[in-house]
Amino acid sequence: MGAPPLPPYIASKRASDDRDTADYQTMFAVKEGAVAAPTAGLHFTPELESSLKAKGIDLHRVTLHVGAGRSCR
Repeated sequence: MGAPPLPPYIASKRASDDRDTADYQTMFAVKEGAVAAPTAGLHFTPELESSLKAKGIDLHRVTLHVGAGRSCR
């Protein structure tokens, strides 16, 4: 429901599109739910994750639920 919140450095360059729903679903998620863009994990591709696992590095999943919040003026 709604649109993924793009980080300002991306939103200032283009409008949101259908790819963002998949692109901004963090690889660390167990379940969908956050309305915050998971920029900390954007560089993790499926290939990188496979490479890390092959080297014996464990990855743990979490669920981040961040609300849209309200702006106070």
